Amino acid sequence: MQGLEAFYCDGVGDLRKQLSDKVALWLGRWQDTKNIVGRLYDLRSKFIHGSAKLEYATPHSSARKEDEQAMKEFDEGVTFAARLLTATLQECIRRNITDVRWSYAYATDA
Repeated sequence: MQGLEAFYCDGVGDLRKQLSDKVALWLGRWQDTKNIVGRLYDLRSKFIHGSAKLEYATPHSSARKEDEQAMKEFDEGVTFAARLLTATLQECIRRNITDVRWSYAYATDA
């Protein structure tokens, strides 16, 4: 996820939206209407900020069912993030791109 954020996000504003929008621009949109990349960012945030249920292996606790589900989600998220990062880098190679600068523009009817 850090690799994806480094490539797609400028650190200002809604990083989830930046990541989702720019992945769609760079790699293309999914046919599925769900915001898959946004969901991936939410999953990352849960683990980074401590709200995810983590499975701890200590003599004083045992894994709970929800811990197992959270770990499965996390494993799937890690795999998907790695695939997105690989696809991003492959697209750079395919296009022979060594530097990307993102900019947004808008138009209004005044």
